[in-house]
Amino acid sequence: MSNALSTDAVLDDFRHYLEATDFAHLTAQQPEDLTTLFTDLAGLKNEVKSQSRQFKATLDSLEQAVSTLTEDNQALRQALEDVKTQATRHAETIERSVLAEILDFYDRLDEAYQALSHYRPVNRLFRHSKPQDVTFIERLKQGQEITRRRFLEWLQKNHITPIDCLGQPFDANTMRTLAVGHDAKQDHGTVLAVMRSGFRHHDQVLRLAEVKVNKL
Repeated sequence: MSNALSTDAVLDDFRHYLEATDFAHLTAQQPEDLTTLFTDLAGLKNEVKSQSRQFKATLDSLEQAVSTLTEDNQALRQALEDVKTQATRHAETIERSVLAEILDFYDRLDEAYQALSHYRPVNRLFRHSKPQDVTFIERLKQGQEITRRRFLEWLQKNHITPIDCLGQPFDANTMRTLAVGHDAKQDHGTVLAVMRSGFRHHDQVLRLAEVKVNKL
């Protein structure tokens, strides 16, 4: 008996729920129109195409910018190399000019040394002179010799070496003829005397040697 009452009570509650509940909002939702859906899809497709074209245009612009930047970098690198080359040549020119002046100073020093080396006092001139005069000249020659030797050591330390000419065949790449001699005992074209020493700086000729060449 109680089970029947319980069933009736549940049914009454369910009936009241159905009566009290408004299901109009469920029936109000209509399925979307296919035309509208296709229209929206077409618009989305066009939007995707437009975005793709813009993206491609952006990529092309970036590629062009990268290409231009690469060309500019290459031009800048070449310009830097040119400036570096010009600076190196300018520095070499200045260096050669300074070294040439140093060699001129060496020439004066060497001439003084050679003059003192070949100096022979005449007895009649020193007949009434003190012995200290001759000693002074000898010491002066020794001082010149020491200075000359140290100068040559400094030149060698800086990779400046004299060109070997005396007794060698004439070489137009390292020598210049200033005088001609006639010695039958020597071969034609042999250097008989060095009038001014020539020098090399590393492997390049810094100054031509001025020589006297034998001519038969």
